Amino acid sequence: MKKIGSIFLTAALAFGLLLGSAGAVGAVGAEEDSGAPEPAASEPAAPELAAPAALLVNGDTGEALYEKDADAVREPASLTKIMTALIAIETLPPDQIVTCDREIYTVGESQIFLQVGEEISVNDLLYAALVSSANDAAVALAKTCSGSVEAFAEAMNARAQQIGAVNTHFVNPHGLHAEGHVTTARDMALIASEAMKNERFRQYVSTASYTIPATNYYQERVLENTNSLLTDFAGATGVKTGTTLEAGRCLVAAATRDGAGLLSVVLGDNPNGPEVFADTAALLEYGFNNFRSVTIFGAGCSAELAVRDGEADTVTVRASEQKTITLSLADADKVRYEYDLPEDTEAPAEEGTKIGTVRAYAADTLLAEVDLEFAASVDQAASIIKHFGDFTNTLSRAIWIGAAVILVLIIFFAVVMIRHTRGRRYYGRSRRGTGSTRMIKRVRRIK
Repeated sequence: MKKIGSIFLTAALAFGLLLGSAGAVGAVGAEEDSGAPEPAASEPAAPELAAPAALLVNGDTGEALYEKDADAVREPASLTKIMTALIAIETLPPDQIVTCDREIYTVGESQIFLQVGEEISVNDLLYAALVSSANDAAVALAKTCSGSVEAFAEAMNARAQQIGAVNTHFVNPHGLHAEGHVTTARDMALIASEAMKNERFRQYVSTASYTIPATNYYQERVLENTNSLLTDFAGATGVKTGTTLEAGRCLVAAATRDGAGLLSVVLGDNPNGPEVFADTAALLEYGFNNFRSVTIFGAGCSAELAVRDGEADTVTVRASEQKTITLSLADADKVRYEYDLPEDTEAPAEEGTKIGTVRAYAADTLLAEVDLEFAASVDQAASIIKHFGDFTNTLSRAIWIGAAVILVLIIFFAVVMIRHTRGRRYYGRSRRGTGSTRMIKRVRRIK
């Protein structure tokens, strides 16, 4: 009986396995990171700067990588000319000729000594304002654009608000000290980033030396760029210097290496020393040595979702948009995704329809979250095909169940036959043994 019980137990287990195989419906779920998050890398050591206010941003995304009192209100000095030049580029044709007046002639400080009645092109005035930081060129551009310095200052402030530089207020186009002429490092980064989107502006600020052709007052004038980083720092592409006693030395600088762009702002350095260039170089090196731009939610961000009653069994889901972010070099290779999806979806599924969300992490830090959408369309299966599919699934299940029952019956009848055969053999041996005993007894009696 113990053997029979073992056989039945084995058959029951086989029956259960067959039913499990027949009844399992595998939903294709979202890809998940099964491993525990890696610990976040330690932050790279930031540079120590002499300047009281500074900011370093990703030149492509505007993400802040370093900041020091970036929202402190300070005077911008000749960084003002970034906005002056941007508006002039957007307003005036480069070949327009400007005739200088006495207000332009009397502005003072850094200048190319424009004369009353001198005729010069807008293009040459822009080179003078951005390369050699000429105040008289800035006034000439302002008056040509708006008719007066005051009207141009209003245009500058309106453009600043449009860019998002809400803590900036301009009074003049050149940046000489004036009450209420202020900005912040963060605002200057926004203004410079906007200006650097303009191809003509980039051409002016990346020029180390420029020669103004002869005018009706002067022979050729050679301009040298006040931004020495253009020749002293690998990858430098601009932007603008500025110095007054009240503002200190200021510098907005841009640089690119291996396709990665950075933009730095330094305000308030020693007006009589070289610290502004050392601080700027330290900031840019810090950025290039410790950070990298990374695209997230790209081609590798996708999952498969099971589809009910569809012409296809699964559909691919993808992120609805890509994002570019800046990560430390230590975290750049640790990006992982977590998907929030239903177990399945019912046809029809239309491409582009939102179906869930995905979150990107670097170690355990949340970077961003975007919607998930269908990457393709899946139509609903035709009714007859659906019913046929249901029928075939039911038939398949019935076949497996029938096979399991037959297997159990075969095992049962095999056990019965084995028991029956063994019983007959034993009975036959018993009868032959009894007959021999009687014959022996009979022989003994005859004797």
